[in-house]
Amino acid sequence: MTTTYYYVNSFDNTTRQWTEVGASPWLDTINYPTAYIHTTSNTKTHRAFGFPNSGAENAETLTKVELELYCMGEEDPDVGTPSISVYISDGVTWTSMGNMPTPLAWAWVAKDITSKINTWAKLDACQLYVISVTPVGMHIWLDAARLKATSTPVAGAAKKRLLVGVGL
Repeated sequence: MTTTYYYVNSFDNTTRQWTEVGASPWLDTINYPTAYIHTTSNTKTHRAFGFPNSGAENAETLTKVELELYCMGEEDPDVGTPSISVYISDGVTWTSMGNMPTPLAWAWVAKDITSKINTWAKLDACQLYVISVTPVGMHIWLDAARLKATSTPVAGAAKKRLLVGVGL
């Protein structure tokens, strides 16, 4: 089994409603307070973030893809913590993947998006946009976003490596 991470590497400036700190694409690495986005307003959209294309690993069978966000949010005892609503494109259509609650301290939160991104071609075309789901005044910070792709060697390739390993 192979696990590969694809961090955001582009931003197309379609919609810029969150506050931006630092240089675009903001979500390409964990580096708060150098580059990140944040908001204190409900239903603010920031889109669209892109990811790099897969490399040699795409010769393997893609088995699972997760979207991971490195984020945090404030808590209000009466309403809880804010969420980030995520939308994913497979290169053809945008699909809501639901909300991702923000933790109270910086942490990765994950959502399985294999139902939408289930081939290497879709992973290569994948884009993300986020919408804040928060009562006015509650803060959300987003510092990094990545795709976590899990794959397995193709059956024939595994056998071939095994045969080479025994000197045949």
